[in-house]
Amino acid sequence: MKKDIPTPEVKHVTVVIKPEQPDQHWSVHLVNGNEKQIKNVLVASRGYSEKKQVTQETSVLRHFLEDIAAKSSKQIELIDTEVFHLFNEFDVTYYLDDELHFKKFVFVPESIHVGNLSYNDIMATDVVVHS
Repeated sequence: MKKDIPTPEVKHVTVVIKPEQPDQHWSVHLVNGNEKQIKNVLVASRGYSEKKQVTQETSVLRHFLEDIAAKSSKQIELIDTEVFHLFNEFDVTYYLDDELHFKKFVFVPESIHVGNLSYNDIMATDVVVHS
């Protein structure tokens, strides 16, 4: 069962969203802040609403990023401003030191905007960081 699989705590790996053309689309990146590379990185992304009256849901997109070097990042996908009113969820699975790691990163509605930008040292630019 899933509960029987040990899953170590995810540290120094996060999802960030960077403005490319702030009025149109932004790009989603996975940042590896570890001192070691992470391997066999899989990301599943989707958008959804939790309103009872109007249900909205995007397709689930799956990405295989292979390996991400230590202290680096890799683009996952582009994200359009039209889905910023949804919960944007990114399920990240990877191996570090032969241990399977998993974490769900969820950006709440309207959290992706220029007012939430902060500087990321690894990417050397301003991004919206998952909190």
